[in-house]
Amino acid sequence: MHAIHNYIFTVFTLLLFQANLVAQQTPCTALPLTFASSDCGAVSSVVTGNFGAATASGLGDPGGCGSGVFSNGRNDYFVSAVVPADQQGIRFQMTWSGCGLFCVSNPGWAVYIANAGNCNNLTPLICGGDDSFSPSSSFDVSITSLQPGDLLIARVWETDNQDSDIEIQAVVIPPNDFCSDALPLQGTGCNYQASDLGEPDSWAPNQSMAGNNCAGGDWSSNENGVWYTFTVDATTPQPISIQILNVVCDNTGGGNMQMGIWTNSNSCDLGIETLVECAVGVGNVAVGPMNLALGDYYLFVDGNAGANCEWEFESQEILPIELSRFSGKIEQQQTFLDWSTSSEHNNDYFEVLHSINGTDFAVIGEQPALGGPGQLQTYSFLHPRPIPGENYYRLKQVDQDGRFTFSRIIALSYKKSSILEVYPNPLVGETLFFDVEGFDPANIELKITDSAGRLVIAETINYKNQSTIQVELPGLSRGIYFYSIGSGGIHAHNGKFVR
Repeated sequence: MHAIHNYIFTVFTLLLFQANLVAQQTPCTALPLTFASSDCGAVSSVVTGNFGAATASGLGDPGGCGSGVFSNGRNDYFVSAVVPADQQGIRFQMTWSGCGLFCVSNPGWAVYIANAGNCNNLTPLICGGDDSFSPSSSFDVSITSLQPGDLLIARVWETDNQDSDIEIQAVVIPPNDFCSDALPLQGTGCNYQASDLGEPDSWAPNQSMAGNNCAGGDWSSNENGVWYTFTVDATTPQPISIQILNVVCDNTGGGNMQMGIWTNSNSCDLGIETLVECAVGVGNVAVGPMNLALGDYYLFVDGNAGANCEWEFESQEILPIELSRFSGKIEQQQTFLDWSTSSEHNNDYFEVLHSINGTDFAVIGEQPALGGPGQLQTYSFLHPRPIPGENYYRLKQVDQDGRFTFSRIIALSYKKSSILEVYPNPLVGETLFFDVEGFDPANIELKITDSAGRLVIAETINYKNQSTIQVELPGLSRGIYFYSIGSGGIHAHNGKFVR
């Protein structure tokens, strides 16, 4: 069932360019409203028209419009909008104006969905207007719980033949703009073009935290909030942390995101729910760790004083595992990693990641999950080729919904005492061989100097995963020579040979 929200609004901003409505419209000749992008917050152009130039379409009463709003034979206009990919909600913003100094226009409107995209097979979703002595002139109508590709047709008219002007715009709204459409905490999100309708400023947390009413700052007015929901049950590991990562906000309002956790008794009224914790900020914003009672909860995310923000739930809101230990050691030219969990919740598998600089990690293996809530499990992993120098490791835990968290990073040093073999030593002939087993697959940097410190050779050799490399040293005089060899910019081994 489609969720429909209808509100009167008083401020209307013209965005992009304008297009004019044409006379003699029908649902199948409706002027299409297209979006600059399919992202959350996309807006259409504004279309305008004058009802003096319109004609009656002959389409019947949509029903439910209210007393006096619809009468047959009135001139009307039609616009259409298609729900973009990955979106679920469209909002129509409509304003009647310009019929004269002492003129009052009585507006009427309806929104239909075209069944199977057929403009001749319409189902009315909502109808409204105002036939009073002092009517409202602007309306904001949101339709949610839609599917990508759904065709909506908006119809507008005036009930009293005042030849007023009309302006219409469509907006792609976040699918969770309203409490009734709250989403689970996962993936990415934004609050662009979200409304503050039915979300009063009185919901703001009370002043309680030494000058700030939330961690990181003050919760300001509610302007463009979106809704999430989650459940804590007996299998949920405690304490719980909820993290929203990579929060980026524009300079509107406070320039920050504000989020809070409230109890959820299906009221959709945070004024009667209990606030648990809240936070304000950009970048990475978190609440917790905290112990929550079993039950349902709201997470309400809003732009501080109207800021437009986007974010990612890269770290699962209810941490899927309790990692009690993660350690490792290097022995016999191999890294042995082991870790244990005291409890697992919807855990699917672990990825084992390796890095030579502590920043850029690559996957070197995977381990399937073994346990469940309240069960102690132990894991191990063998990395057969650590590089000489520092080796960094971390775990990426992936749950059954595809969400993930990272463990802490551990660093292990691999200090290989010498090259396994340099031969022939003393050098006979012109070719010297180095056994380089244990190096990381990368270029090898070699430098050879004589006993006086003069450089004999310095070159970079493509390793190509072989266990031995050879160096040609033609015309080398008798004496003692010193070499330095490493890989990946890491100074690894010094030694000497005799000619």
